[in-house]
Amino acid sequence: MGRPKKNKYEEPEIVKEEPGIVQTFKPEPKPPVYKVAEGKAITCKKGMLSAGDEVKVEYIHGGEKSLDKLVDAGVVVKK
Repeated sequence: MGRPKKNKYEEPEIVKEEPGIVQTFKPEPKPPVYKVAEGKAITCKKGMLSAGDEVKVEYIHGGEKSLDKLVDAGVVVKK
C-alpha cells in the first residue's frame, strides 16, 4: 500500500516527553506574509517599498485594516 498522504498544509504535532508525562501540541500558525505586488510601490513608515518587498502590519499607518485595503486594491499580495 504505502504511506498515507499528509496534507501539505497540516502542521506536524510536536510531542514533548517527560518521565511519566507525554504532551502533544501543535505549533502556533505563522502569520501570513505580505509583499508589494509586481509593478507597484508603496510609501510607509519604513520608507519606500517596491515590488517584492515584504510589508509588515507595523509599517502601515492604519494597521491591519489599511493593509487589508491595500490587498483588496491589488497593491499588496498575501502569501
